[in-house]
Amino acid sequence: MMTIEELTEEIVDILLNEYEHDRNEIGNITIRLDKIGKIGEYIFSSILWDYFDFDCIIPKLSLATDYNMSIYGIDALYFSSEKNMLLFGESKLSKNMTNGIALLNKSLKDYEEQIESEFMLVLSNRILRSNLNCFLEKYGDVAELCIDFHEFVKEADIECIGVPVFLAHGKETECDDIMKMLDKVSMDKLFDMETKYYFISLPIIDKSKFVSIFTGMIRERSEYYERSR
Repeated sequence: MMTIEELTEEIVDILLNEYEHDRNEIGNITIRLDKIGKIGEYIFSSILWDYFDFDCIIPKLSLATDYNMSIYGIDALYFSSEKNMLLFGESKLSKNMTNGIALLNKSLKDYEEQIESEFMLVLSNRILRSNLNCFLEKYGDVAELCIDFHEFVKEADIECIGVPVFLAHGKETECDDIMKMLDKVSMDKLFDMETKYYFISLPIIDKSKFVSIFTGMIRERSEYYERSR
């Protein structure tokens, strides 16, 4: 649940279009966020791993303490050993590209702050240390000694940041139209470092049908595992 009174009119309109919502007796609007975003993040992570051959630092879904909770912060944490590059991914699943790009730009607007928080809460977290895989092997000792991300990139000699952007959307299917729309995504240079953006577009013609089939397959697989125990 999230109240949206402090958001811009454009974002409010998009959220009301994308999600179910309620209005209480004094007129405050509450958005009922669903689990669709987790599906998008799962597909996003699979593409980064299988297609781009990036290494997953830690699956963000593993940080959930309740299956019904949302995962906050950066959507995907990956590393490229070939480019010595940390990747901080953002994903959206929307009814159309216009909505998705507006939501992406809202998230990317304060991305430096989000990356700083991700470093403090995840990458330099001593409790999570043993779960950080390739990041621990290469940067674990350095990360533990640094007080913020600025100091970390300096001490770790990191020269490039990657920002994979995943947008699952409906309606738009023509490649040229999709490319023109993706040009509207903000691509700011982060921390005065070389910043590489990777764009992934996944057209979904019928969002409801897609989610229904996807969740149905998850249920079937869960039942199969239960029978196999």
